[in-house]
Amino acid sequence: MKEILNFIGYGGLEKLKFIRTKPWKNNPEPKVPVMVDSYEFYSGMHFGYIAFMFIDKTKRWIIKSFKNNNEPDARNLVFDGLKKLIH
Repeated sequence: MKEILNFIGYGGLEKLKFIRTKPWKNNPEPKVPVMVDSYEFYSGMHFGYIAFMFIDKTKRWIIKSFKNNNEPDARNLVFDGLKKLIH
């Protein structure tokens, strides 16, 4: 966990872009809503996804998800357009 916090703290999340805020779907206490904020980012050649949630009961932020992004990498969209022109 310390490595992830250092990575974030030292600017590892390049071009951080907000995606959405939505309720935590696996919340064990549905009567106490927990919202999840999600973002996409780049880190060098990697396209990533990170999500945070604030637990009011503990007054702490938690990293819910930190992984490669499964959505199409926006940097490649230009190449998709070129493929259509070439064929």
